[in-house]
Amino acid sequence: MDRGKAEHVPRLFRSVYTGTRADRRKALDGDEMRKVLGSLPRESSVPPPLKRAQELFALMFLLRGLPFVDLAYLRKSDLRGNVITYRRRKTGRSLSVTLTPEAMLLLKKHKDRNSPQPLPFPDSSEPGRQSRGIPRVSAGIAQLQLPSGIIG
Repeated sequence: MDRGKAEHVPRLFRSVYTGTRADRRKALDGDEMRKVLGSLPRESSVPPPLKRAQELFALMFLLRGLPFVDLAYLRKSDLRGNVITYRRRKTGRSLSVTLTPEAMLLLKKHKDRNSPQPLPFPDSSEPGRQSRGIPRVSAGIAQLQLPSGIIG
């Protein structure tokens, strides 16, 4: 417009929605959660990588829908008693989540004694390292064959 290349058209985008929508529900109710967690195979024949993906998936739900990137960046110092206080990677907002007994069991099961992180992910303090764990966990979650219509 400033260089005379485009004509000014008043209210050209008046019919384009530019706000934010709150009409899409992002949370599961209790029955849906039971259906998802109940659908996970419990057999001992489940390969260890798939079992780990199952348990991390369940843990993310039990931690109020904690995104994978935030799970990967957790530090042991974020956990005090049965409360995790962490800063969201995406927004920088500080959040606190009270751990259920089930979530505490999963954290203890997967804890890494030799790391500042509570879970055995690549060292998230090194740029690019954390992102290497995402494809493995995502692939494992994709193999879970969750009930249709709940996720995705």
